[in-house]
Amino acid sequence: MIRYPEGFRVEPVIDEYGTLEEAVRAGGNYFEIMSYAPDDARIKSANIFPRDTLKIKAWVYPEYYDSLAVLITQTRDVSRIEKFTVDGKKARKVWQDTDRTALGDELYSIFFVDADKKMKVIFVCYPTYTSLTEEFEKIVGSFRFTGY
Repeated sequence: MIRYPEGFRVEPVIDEYGTLEEAVRAGGNYFEIMSYAPDDARIKSANIFPRDTLKIKAWVYPEYYDSLAVLITQTRDVSRIEKFTVDGKKARKVWQDTDRTALGDELYSIFFVDADKKMKVIFVCYPTYTSLTEEFEKIVGSFRFTGY
């Protein structure tokens, strides 16, 4: 379960599969939350978004047995880390320097590992230069595992 503002929309690609494991095998283990309509004329391509838009892509991985610290240690190009919580459990804001992002900005993600459920989720904020990072954090902070 995740809460998002009215007017935002969800594309639950992950729901197209019978199990989470099947979704992982097919590369469909994610869902997206967007602040804009699919026919928004301001969205010109996958890489050009206005600053007042937000797209969250959340990758869900079952059967994850390592810690949050291990996950971050195995992540490339980390430039900084800050504390965060999801469902009352520790998570981390992670910024990565990468030349793959638009305008050369840092890629901003929130990493979450639920040790009880043996799952990890990586929430990625697009575009890198969005003015809606507070909304991103509020939405991610509302995430709860249900039904798994």
